[in-house]
Amino acid sequence: MYDDLVEFLQESVTPFHAAATAESWLCAAGFTRLEEADYWNLEPGKGYYTTRNGSSVVAWRVPQHAIGGWRIVASHSDSPSWKIKADTVENDGCRRLSVEGYGGMIMSTWLDRPLTVGGRALVKTEDGIRTEAHDPAKLEDPSLIIYHPVRTMGRDLVVTNGDQTDTICEHGDFRRGLMTREYEPDGPNWTPRISAIVHEDGSFEMSILKHKDGRCLREFFCYEGCDEDQAFFISTYQGDGSPLPTFAGEPMEVSVPSPEEVWAALNADNKVSLYTNVNGEVKLFNKNLGD
Repeated sequence: MYDDLVEFLQESVTPFHAAATAESWLCAAGFTRLEEADYWNLEPGKGYYTTRNGSSVVAWRVPQHAIGGWRIVASHSDSPSWKIKADTVENDGCRRLSVEGYGGMIMSTWLDRPLTVGGRALVKTEDGIRTEAHDPAKLEDPSLIIYHPVRTMGRDLVVTNGDQTDTICEHGDFRRGLMTREYEPDGPNWTPRISAIVHEDGSFEMSILKHKDGRCLREFFCYEGCDEDQAFFISTYQGDGSPLPTFAGEPMEVSVPSPEEVWAALNADNKVSLYTNVNGEVKLFNKNLGD
């Protein structure tokens, strides 16, 4: 039982991993998955389970005899996750581990991505950077999560949130490349593709390709430049919802502190990696590599 517990904890680095692991164990034990919206025809002696949001699992077994009562065992892993503290407490020969980070937050992270997205890292390449699985053995589906976020194109710098970076560089033109692409195929959220290109003279362009009424809306924003410590920001979504509401309006003007301050300001439980380029000095921050 101890080995099983350790294995479960190793696989359950987030509530979503925990739900996926529990589901795989239930399937191996002969339980049948049921969909919430379907009509259930339950048979005595058989086990069943259902899931919700990829983060909750409810399982039960129907008894062979008449039901005279219920025995319920429950546990909940609230978003984002727990972390084990360094201190321990000894009590009657048992060692108790303290945890921190408990509690749920209303924010959208990688809910529409394979669970392995939480184990990514950024690595340098000859012409930019590339995302890479921190543990390749756990990578099941690389689509939408393994790509080049940053590449140089001549004297320009291309930055995106997907594999459209390669499309832009292959066309050698920011707009022409993006006119061949659309939002990501991950309905119902249809994650927008966000792209930017910084020119040698300091001017830059930004773009968002998003789903609207079943079609792709392509928006482009051109800037002659910006002041020092100033930047413009586009996000994939704005706020929470189902489906997630797409970013709307013009890019937001923001101030830019030092790379270290940006990394420190990101939520400790949800950040993965950060790329910064200040006057040509590139810095990479990777949570999974100890940064």
